[in-house]
Amino acid sequence: MLHKVNRNDIKVSAKDTGAELSIFEFNGQEKGGPPLHLHYHQDEVFYVSEGEYIFQCADEKYQLGKGDMIFLPREIPHTFAQLTDVGQLLYFFQPAGKMEEFFRDSAKSTAQTNGEDLFAKHGMKIVGPPIQI
Repeated sequence: MLHKVNRNDIKVSAKDTGAELSIFEFNGQEKGGPPLHLHYHQDEVFYVSEGEYIFQCADEKYQLGKGDMIFLPREIPHTFAQLTDVGQLLYFFQPAGKMEEFFRDSAKSTAQTNGEDLFAKHGMKIVGPPIQI
C-alpha cells in the first residue's frame, strides 16, 4: 500500500532529534497494509490508538487493539494490516533514517511507481506481499 488514502503525520521530526528518532501518526481510512518488508537501519514501535490490527514479525502474527504496543526490530521482516474500516497508530522509528522522505515520496507516487525501488531508496526492502485479510 503506497499511502494515498491513509495519512501519515509527522509528530516529532528527525531534524528535531538529530536524526535519532521520528514519530508519526497514521490515520487509516481503509483495511489492509504495506507489503512484508524490512528496515536495514531502524527499529520500529507501534502503538494502537484506534481500531484493530494484525502485525507480523518474522513468522509470528499478533492481533492488537486500542492501547496495545509492539516492537519490530531492524532487519526482521514485518508488516501490519488494519482490520477495521478506520484506525489510528502512533509509530516510532529509531534512528529516524529516511522515513519522512519515504512518506512524502509515497504520497506523490503514481500507478507507475515501482514500490521496490521506492522502498530501496529509503533503506528498506520488500520481501513479501501484504497480509491478506
